[in-house]
Amino acid sequence: MIALGLVDDDNEATGMAMAARLDSLAKIWPWSIVAQAISAVTLLTIVTLGQGITHLLAPAIQVVAILALSFSLVFALRLTAALHMMPHTRNRIVTAILPLIGAAQLALAWHACALDDGNLKLVAVVATTSALSLSLVLVHQIRTGPIAFAAGVATCFAILSLAWIATLLAVALVGCSAMATIRLARLDYLRGQQRTDQMRDGRLAAKMVAEFETHGTGWFWEADRHGRVTYLSAKVAAELAEHGAQPVGALLTDIFRMDSATPATERTLGFHISSRTSFSDYSVCAVTDGEAARWWSISGRPLIDDFGRFQGFIGSGTDLTSMRQSEAEITRLALFDSLTGLANRQRMRITLDKTLVRQGGNYRPSSLFLLDLDRFKAVNDTLGHQAGDVLLKQVAQRLERGVGGAGLVGRVGGDEFQVLLPGIDHKATLTTLAKDLIASLSQPYFINDTSVTIGCSIGVAIAPQDG
Repeated sequence: MIALGLVDDDNEATGMAMAARLDSLAKIWPWSIVAQAISAVTLLTIVTLGQGITHLLAPAIQVVAILALSFSLVFALRLTAALHMMPHTRNRIVTAILPLIGAAQLALAWHACALDDGNLKLVAVVATTSALSLSLVLVHQIRTGPIAFAAGVATCFAILSLAWIATLLAVALVGCSAMATIRLARLDYLRGQQRTDQMRDGRLAAKMVAEFETHGTGWFWEADRHGRVTYLSAKVAAELAEHGAQPVGALLTDIFRMDSATPATERTLGFHISSRTSFSDYSVCAVTDGEAARWWSISGRPLIDDFGRFQGFIGSGTDLTSMRQSEAEITRLALFDSLTGLANRQRMRITLDKTLVRQGGNYRPSSLFLLDLDRFKAVNDTLGHQAGDVLLKQVAQRLERGVGGAGLVGRVGGDEFQVLLPGIDHKATLTTLAKDLIASLSQPYFINDTSVTIGCSIGVAIAPQDG
């Protein structure tokens, strides 16, 4: 009964499908009314011509009954829809009306068969049976329709014919039709259940994807076979739009550019798009983002349909900005002095090792200044450690200004500094630079409204002469 739609079903999709079929029946049944009217006019005309107007009463009553029942069916379908009645209740009402329509139409066809033999009889039989057949076809919109309609036809046939063998045969045929219809209804119901489960799973998957896209670091993208983006998660699309890019419809290679400094990026996005090969974890940023403030990791694979045809690319990405910022901060802490921002001991050593590497059989000339501040301890003890830190920052600033682009300045200890000067080994030049640095560092400093003066001692080592 559930499969036939005569009992309430908790499945919302099944109910909606039943309501849609009932609405379709309401829209197409007027064509059955038109066919019934044509067959009725044809039969009444033939009866009038062949038997006279005195024989019109019986067929006229049948015609009125058929049209009244058909109009009642349309009215019931539309009224129950307007009243928002449950689909199974509407189906019950339709199922109750259809047997009456079937019986009335068979009675009219029976009357046509009872006419005197001749061409007019043939016309009347064709008209009435065609209208009946059309009605039977249209009621297939609902599974109970053919059963109810055929039951009305069989009942009317049994009453009119009084031929029990023929009646039993008709009943058997109706029973076979009913069993087949019930079987089809069950299959429809099972398919509906499967579609409902798929829709539920699809909605759940879409909900989870939307949640992941909105609140997670990940996002998704899709491109057609030409590499043009057809879908991009809203948050990434909005970030790209801030840099003047309109991603949807644009080539993937026109939206993102790769980080050439990342290992294993010898193959570009354009290569993978043209060769239709997968790629993973490529660091990219927006082409229009000159400052490279936002970075993502992007992966993708070719999308192949069931027939083996290439349809485009589908992939995902994650936001790398925070991770890259963290890595930059870790690098800064590992290679830079946290107080002054100068290179620390480790970075100075790494840079010195790279500078002293033998190139082309010759050593590159280089020089190293070792600076030690004079009277810094007195300032630290007198004014406090905070004042000492301020003094070290100002010393670092003066050293950077004095050295400029000629070398690298670093802090290697409390009040100890180094200056690496690649490519410079001329003693006169080194002497001049050392004197300028001492003079600059010996100028007064103003810390907490107090004037402080210190000195500086510089030792010089020259490579490769000094080893």
